[in-house]
Amino acid sequence: MAKHFLVGLILMAAVGLVGCDAPIQNNETQIISLQQNAVQGQFSVDGHFAVLHNPGDKLAVFHIDTQTLLFAVADPITRLDNARGKILAFSLSEDNKRLAIGYQKSVELWDIERGLKLGSVAVHPSSELAKVSVLRLYSRPNLLLVGLNDGTVNLLDLDNQLVKTARFHDSKVMHVAMSGQGQSVLSAGHDGQVLLYDARTMMTKRRFDFGRRITSIAHSADQTQLFASDALNEQRIFSVYADADYDVNLRYPERFRWFRAAAFSADQRYLATGSSKAWWTLWDAQNGQEIGAYAIQAQSRDATVLDMYTNSQGELLTLSSDGFVELWQISSLLNRE
Repeated sequence: MAKHFLVGLILMAAVGLVGCDAPIQNNETQIISLQQNAVQGQFSVDGHFAVLHNPGDKLAVFHIDTQTLLFAVADPITRLDNARGKILAFSLSEDNKRLAIGYQKSVELWDIERGLKLGSVAVHPSSELAKVSVLRLYSRPNLLLVGLNDGTVNLLDLDNQLVKTARFHDSKVMHVAMSGQGQSVLSAGHDGQVLLYDARTMMTKRRFDFGRRITSIAHSADQTQLFASDALNEQRIFSVYADADYDVNLRYPERFRWFRAAAFSADQRYLATGSSKAWWTLWDAQNGQEIGAYAIQAQSRDATVLDMYTNSQGELLTLSSDGFVELWQISSLLNRE
């Protein structure tokens, strides 16, 4: 049964800062409350859906435009007889019709429109104790990318029941994605490596080294530029396919910053990053200069940004651990600075 949520237009406090004591500004922001707290959260590829996961409770898919709960599955951590283990990762397909849910050694596929389980596939780790760490489900072609915490990446052709596997990283894989019109795969891991490899041969084409574990990744709309951040002070915007055509470091006065989420604007002129706290930052993607930082709606002390999405209208959506979706007009923020 569809569940409806409160939508409101409120005045939010937006902190525009260059240092930590900058003045507070008001910003009119549309807010949707999904009424579910979460530890993990993702927007769909088109920004119309959100997936929230609260371990020990449930994983739920929401339609943001119509403000409805479309699908929910209980987290099996609450069931002692479940041998699959707890939910570790998830991914909506690009057409928003199917959901992949990753457990320790397997991935379930669901039809979210009908609430029907379509089946499950086994993953192929390199070590016995490895577990699923990240997923990416595609509809055309029907592919599933799986990253595991032993550094292994699986590329599964779901139509033909074929699998390619290789151990690209020395530790947990935190990001996987098809790139270059499906000809390449990009992955990032806690070993500080961002890798681009051939989807057919699984041979490495390009390697980008960071000092510490990767915490966030964002692709530009045309997939030619990538933002990657490590866990300390290396945050770069660079060219994925060309050699050093474009390489910008984010600039800030502190010794280090930690980023949990990121998104390019559609025109690639700006970059938004989410911190581990209840605020996010807007950057000039051409020179790495900080434009401002803005507080999100927060109900809990540990509220944080889980995911970010930008559309062609110059709008940014943020998804918080308190279950709030907020819409920000980037042009309005620029006019206030």
